[in-house]
Amino acid sequence: MGARDFDGFTGRLALDWEAGAKTLINATVWREIRSVLELGTLEQAAASYILSTGVSVGPSWAPTSKIVLEAKWVHEKRDYEGDPGPAFGVFPGTPGVQREDTFNGLRLGAGYAPRRNIRLSVALERGDRDSNI
Repeated sequence: MGARDFDGFTGRLALDWEAGAKTLINATVWREIRSVLELGTLEQAAASYILSTGVSVGPSWAPTSKIVLEAKWVHEKRDYEGDPGPAFGVFPGTPGVQREDTFNGLRLGAGYAPRRNIRLSVALERGDRDSNI
């Protein structure tokens, strides 16, 4: 198997529980492959792809039919895998060290739907990332 190949399972499982007429609680777990191109050039130097495993949970509350308030807690581990090598025009920085990041974050959001096919949203997100590199 090549340095940029991946072998394993991936998937996403989400559960929505209607806790009340206006309240929904969502829980999600995942194990997915992500492109380093999504994140930028520093990540490209570390790997050719990212194996992301995580969990999120949070409630949504709709006080009216047009307004929704949401909160979500996210915990994600990112393993930077595969040798980026010349395929991305970069070369590994520290031989033998595989980058691993852990992200913990909280997202608060609000949505307003003045019409059935229009939704306006605003969100505030705060997170901390720990990395071994």
